[in-house]
Amino acid sequence: MPDEGIPPPEPKEIDSEKWLEWKDVMDRAILRAHPLEEFGRVYRCDNCLFYLDSDAELSYCWHPNLRILVGGSWWCQWWEEIPGAE
Repeated sequence: MPDEGIPPPEPKEIDSEKWLEWKDVMDRAILRAHPLEEFGRVYRCDNCLFYLDSDAELSYCWHPNLRILVGGSWWCQWWEEIPGAE
C-alpha cells in the first residue's frame, strides 16, 4: 500500500504536555535498565512489590511515583520487597 496519502508525523500539543509530564518522572526517578546487585542480593523490577506481573518480561509498575511500563531486569530506587518473599 503506498504511503502517498499519509502525511509525515508532526508533534501535537498533547505530545509536548506528555513530554513535560514524563520529564518530571524521569527527573525524580533513578530508573536503570539493569538490576542492582548488593551484598549478594539482586534487586530487579520483577522481584519488586510494585511489578504487576512478575512472570512477564515487561510489565506495569504501579508505584505511585512511576506508574509506567518497565522491564523485569530493571531497577529503581523505590524497589520494595514482596512480603513473605526471600
